Amino acid sequence: MLQYLEGLLVLDMRAPFSSNINIGASSTRDALVSIIGMQPGLSCAQLTKIIRKARNDDISQQAVFKTLNIMVEEGVLFKEEKKYSLNQTWITKAKTFLVQAEERSKQGAETILLI
Repeated sequence: MLQYLEGLLVLDMRAPFSSNINIGASSTRDALVSIIGMQPGLSCAQLTKIIRKARNDDISQQAVFKTLNIMVEEGVLFKEEKKYSLNQTWITKAKTFLVQAEERSKQGAETILLI
């Protein structure tokens, strides 16, 4: 469901990558991917307000900022002039992984992960 929050159009979501995501039920990282994926170009302050409202809690802007910085370092997010968007390279890698996982799942293939 779409709703307006702090002057922004926000999609109410239940899980990342879903059309119905409940930001309040997801981790901060998942919430950030979901929000930024649907509306790129938001600032830390805007993201913090959205998460606070969705979760009805008082997560600090510092906590959101720290998570955003980690995600930028990991290559998940791209930051330009204090605004965040999903890194297109990360999206491509995630998409490739999901397609491969789907194919392996359809084939019933055993998979050994070496970490």
